[in-house]
Amino acid sequence: MIPIANFSPLWLTQDRDTRLHIDPLSGVNAYGVAAMPDSEVLEWGSATASAISLDGLKAAEQWWQVQHQRDEEKRDLSALRESLLRECELDREDLWCGLYPSGTEGLRAAALVCRGEGGDKRLFFCQEEETGRRVPAALQQALGISEADMSPICLRAPSGTIRSLGAVDEQLRVGVMHALGQGQRVVLVLTEGTKTGRIVPGVGCVRELSQAYPERIKVIVDACQFRLSNTRLQRYVRWGWLVVVTGSKFLGGPPFSGALLMMRQGLGERMRQRLRALEAELMDRAAQLRWVAALAELSQWRAVPKAALVPLLERLVPRINRALAEHPEFIVEPCSLLQRDDEDDGMWDSYPTLFPFEVRRSQGGTRLSLEALQAVFLQLPRSGEGVRGRLGQPVMLGHDHGEPRWALRLCLGARLLVPILRHEQSALAETGCLDQCRSLLERTADLVRKL
Repeated sequence: MIPIANFSPLWLTQDRDTRLHIDPLSGVNAYGVAAMPDSEVLEWGSATASAISLDGLKAAEQWWQVQHQRDEEKRDLSALRESLLRECELDREDLWCGLYPSGTEGLRAAALVCRGEGGDKRLFFCQEEETGRRVPAALQQALGISEADMSPICLRAPSGTIRSLGAVDEQLRVGVMHALGQGQRVVLVLTEGTKTGRIVPGVGCVRELSQAYPERIKVIVDACQFRLSNTRLQRYVRWGWLVVVTGSKFLGGPPFSGALLMMRQGLGERMRQRLRALEAELMDRAAQLRWVAALAELSQWRAVPKAALVPLLERLVPRINRALAEHPEFIVEPCSLLQRDDEDDGMWDSYPTLFPFEVRRSQGGTRLSLEALQAVFLQLPRSGEGVRGRLGQPVMLGHDHGEPRWALRLCLGARLLVPILRHEQSALAETGCLDQCRSLLERTADLVRKL
């Protein structure tokens, strides 16, 4: 039995993935995140990672006070699953929920379900620069297919320019029809929130194809950013799609955590047992504690009134874009409303919450290299002149005349929006949030000037 006094935030960083491990010299992991909460760090990096909040840490410790007396194999994950379903307003009688230590493992579990249906498969997925370099390999391994049966869907041209939705959807249609004509089954990954905040491919196109060939096309929704409303999530699940979410991106829970949500109907007993066995193998103490902390953030997010959220985003989004444009060192990628399907009705998740921007040494100067951007990214949370804060880590956009284009990301997340939405003086809280944003961007520009 482990004494309660032995609880440590470091437990949450124990994982097979070494990116979570705390470096004993720097005191942070590969993302520059410490094990303890730090209220002085402005958390504008939710596309990548956030430090655990004080509320999240308290929830994890309280949960452990109850759970520590149980043997590892007797710890029941059902309470965590039910909490997730309840906060997402999903019926636990109709829904299957599996918890995993990361979004990648959740996607792997979804692919296993698709593999269980048999037949030769072809996988269509968003390019790894926009999803994560580990994602394609995890899907390939779980599906048991070769690289020849993997078809990336390109959001961007080689230059990094965003392709039109029509061009993306046409590429998908042609590829899917060719695969079906060859007698293959299709596994189609809809990325509901790429690293730069896009939806790939178009939801309408995916639904059209899946409705036309329901027995031969399976849809996995990579919603690991979790930048979507309950209504949207419920719609995807109701359509029979397998949805993977995490608690460590938009919600601001500690990295990592993942979950698979899908309808129970059609999920055979043998596959259920296989998924539960995988869950039991992977969901160790650290993964459980990270999900507890993430659920604390989800509970606060779902509790705030959403009626004011759309007007808030209508004001914040253009102001954030203007704040970015004030700095000649930044090249801002235009952000417009996200279009998914004909049923869009002004929900909050139609508004962008990720703001990618390239960085150059001066107006008209050369773009910063990955190494220089990474140095800025890691320096921002550290003590120095100006505020401390976090941005989304550099992502690859493309190449300009052979030179790679990398961008940082300014990210609106639940932990920034909740205090505004529940504040008695919301206008004052909104102003404070924008002041944070400007201060963090000024510190970023200052670090660039000193390179």
